[in-house]
Amino acid sequence: RPFAVPELEERLHLEAEAAAGLNHPNIVTVYDFGKCDNQFYFSMEYVEGRSLAQLTRHHSLAPKQAAQYLKTVAEAVHHAHGHGILHRDLKPLPAAV
Repeated sequence: RPFAVPELEERLHLEAEAAAGLNHPNIVTVYDFGKCDNQFYFSMEYVEGRSLAQLTRHHSLAPKQAAQYLKTVAEAVHHAHGHGILHRDLKPLPAAV
């Protein structure tokens, strides 16, 4: 469905462009973005593995493992912040550690 609000499309374009400029081992790479048939799109790196929600569905993480995941995410967020990007949809993956 085409975007109803041009401001939303512009925001998504700016966010995809900013994310495409990041290079960090724990930040998913954005390969391309654009508009086709009045629909905005972006393509990004495929990351295999389980989400944190899946990983913790049946049992909690050991404190040391949880701290390691938090450190990994904090370093990636710090990298993004250093490039002027405030990420609003964090999805840490255990495979990224």
